[in-house]
Amino acid sequence: MVLGLIGIVIPIWPTTPFLIIASFCFLRTSQRLHNMLYYNKYFGPYLQHYYTKQGIYKEEKQKVYIFLWLSVSVSIILSPNLVMKMVLLLIFICINIHIACIKTRSREKVSN
Repeated sequence: MVLGLIGIVIPIWPTTPFLIIASFCFLRTSQRLHNMLYYNKYFGPYLQHYYTKQGIYKEEKQKVYIFLWLSVSVSIILSPNLVMKMVLLLIFICINIHIACIKTRSREKVSN
């Protein structure tokens, strides 16, 4: 959870994946901590939409892709080890597939 909280302050550090992992771990160990994160004013909606398979908004998905492409590209370029580059590329492909499989939500339009 601390790693997810760091992502709030540091723009290149992911927040949501760490919060999902923390929520998953809390669910298995402490219902109180899981509820604290799941019903949080800021993080709760993301986790709730993920767990209930409601999906994420198109704009959020685009931001995730941009961040993912930038961060993994920089990591691959800076990594001196070919094996590490291949591992990063494999992780990158898996995350892209996972994100693509998540339903894209549309925002409800308010009519006057």
